[in-house]
Amino acid sequence: MGGAYYKNGTISLDVPIATGSASLPDIKDAYVMPKPECGAVGAVDPLDPTIALPGKYTDFPPDGVTSMEPGLYCVDELKIQNDLVGENVLIVLSGGVRMNGNAYISLKGRTQGEYEGLLMYMVQSHMQQITINGNSASEFSGTILAPRSHITINGTGKSGNFVTQIIADTVTLSGDSDLFIEYNENKIYHATTLARIELAK
Repeated sequence: MGGAYYKNGTISLDVPIATGSASLPDIKDAYVMPKPECGAVGAVDPLDPTIALPGKYTDFPPDGVTSMEPGLYCVDELKIQNDLVGENVLIVLSGGVRMNGNAYISLKGRTQGEYEGLLMYMVQSHMQQITINGNSASEFSGTILAPRSHITINGTGKSGNFVTQIIADTVTLSGDSDLFIEYNENKIYHATTLARIELAK
């Protein structure tokens, strides 16, 4: 039993071919990773400096920002020290993530389009640490996709506030408060899978 993949004009076979049970594909062959592009440099709303607009940022959020307009944010470093709210957002990371557990943080992933259900994505060429310190009021919704990174999540308190799927190289759950992670099929990212032919004898 085994599989064949078509990619970039080439057909690749599972090696070795398994016998007696189905083979498990390597993630790099089975899934197409997202390729979001942010475009322009990000900025704050000129009419309200507490609102960030989509785009590219070196450090995020800028001083004084407490909310995010819907859209795509490419961020070198995500350091949330104070309250921050964003809905229908995708944060593409190239650097580390650290959140203040005393801040109220409500981040919810894309609700439509190509990246529906995706909240945070760190490309495979980056392996920076992601640390999420939540509290009983903070909310996170959507997939956190960081295939080569280490993610540490401290207790976020009550049930229903962490509706997500976490995909990483390693995941550590820590803290002395309870942590409830809810898996909701309708609120996570569904990666594109390559065409696959299964062969069996």
